[in-house]
Amino acid sequence: MKKRYKKEQGKAVWNSFKQMKSYLDKNFQVLIEVDEENNFINQDGKKIYDGVSNLLSANVGHKNPRVIKSIVDQLHTLDNSTLYTTTNDRAIEFSEKMKELTDQHFHSCFFTNSGSEACDTAIKIVRKYRYNQQSRKTGILALNGGFHGATIAAQMVAQDCYNNEEYALSPQGFFQVEPPILSCNDSESEKAQKITEAVKRFEAYIKREDAAIGAFIFELIQLSNAVNVLPQDYVEQVFSICKENDVLIIVDEVATGFGRTGKMFASQQYEVYGDLMMTAKGMTSGYIPMGCVMVTEKIFNGFWSDSEGAMLDHGYTSGGHPVACAAALATITELVDQKLSKNSEKMGSYLTEKLTSELKNNSLLEEVKGSGLMIALIFKEIPMKGMSQWGIAEIASKFMLNKGLMLYPDDTNVLIVAPPLTITKEACDQMVAIITETLKKIELFAET
Repeated sequence: MKKRYKKEQGKAVWNSFKQMKSYLDKNFQVLIEVDEENNFINQDGKKIYDGVSNLLSANVGHKNPRVIKSIVDQLHTLDNSTLYTTTNDRAIEFSEKMKELTDQHFHSCFFTNSGSEACDTAIKIVRKYRYNQQSRKTGILALNGGFHGATIAAQMVAQDCYNNEEYALSPQGFFQVEPPILSCNDSESEKAQKITEAVKRFEAYIKREDAAIGAFIFELIQLSNAVNVLPQDYVEQVFSICKENDVLIIVDEVATGFGRTGKMFASQQYEVYGDLMMTAKGMTSGYIPMGCVMVTEKIFNGFWSDSEGAMLDHGYTSGGHPVACAAALATITELVDQKLSKNSEKMGSYLTEKLTSELKNNSLLEEVKGSGLMIALIFKEIPMKGMSQWGIAEIASKFMLNKGLMLYPDDTNVLIVAPPLTITKEACDQMVAIITETLKKIELFAET
């Protein structure tokens, strides 16, 4: 008989972004197993389909034989080593593969253990790069609504996601500007106007002398801004402005990378590459923690010197871990061999269209939007009878969990749908059925 864990024991684990008192009182969940069909199994024996890919990381799905074998084989070959002292063969192989996947645009890879660490690393790289240039352009510009991690540097980049006063942080040298947010209800002229205004705001910030902007960090598709897909025209103009004003571009592909949005990287959808690219999450499909920052030859050469003072004072003991690199290489092979980027594009379109069709008459829903298998259900601000302290996304996610579907409420009224890239039409239909049935029931609680 398997051991059961009580709520009191849950205090031993401090969960991410959770008020632990309410989580243990109302939402405590212990997972003990997962199957090949991407169903988690909790300690009560209940199956729960992973409809958010372990927070957009399990791109090739759970229990993938190729990835598991690569990990086991590597443990028997070179179980660990650190880039502080030596370079390992798997780190070189992975870096070469990443250069190949990004059309040889990038020159070198700096390893991290997560997306948050990738953000810190990218910030340190651009700031030290400017120092080596004897430049005062150290300001960092980001977009409102972007999320780049949970470390202190990431928190200062994404100021509007946090209350920095609570952590005694003064984000001096970090700035944000509003991106364009287009709606399906906008006319073509309204969309064009929003883009024009957003470009003007961006250019004004870039040219502010007191900001001294030296780098721009952003996601092409903003996961935590209700999956805000930036318009192609906006992105092209922003890139042009940055190049004209000697502003380095950091593209955050932590959530979008490795097939999630229909291409290996969202940069390839937009046909643009930055000076730096952050990745993590789907890199190893979540089997082993890993992240990295890819940099161009120009950036790398900014540190190449006979002077020790020009080096990047940065690193992580387990960065470039051979087992993590083996898992990442196997993940990439699986993505390519099984054409999972294409499946993400195809199933993403199918899932988005089916959700839009099935929920078109639901009074709670504002919009369905996304790219590939990164989809957001955006709800209206409607209070629920007897549940006014929660938003619709929060309520829906709890109801759906009881029905065997795990989704992620990224905001009170935004629900993220992001299943593994291996998903079939049948699995999409099952998800839509649970979502539709749940929202139909919740609709009865809406205050009119």
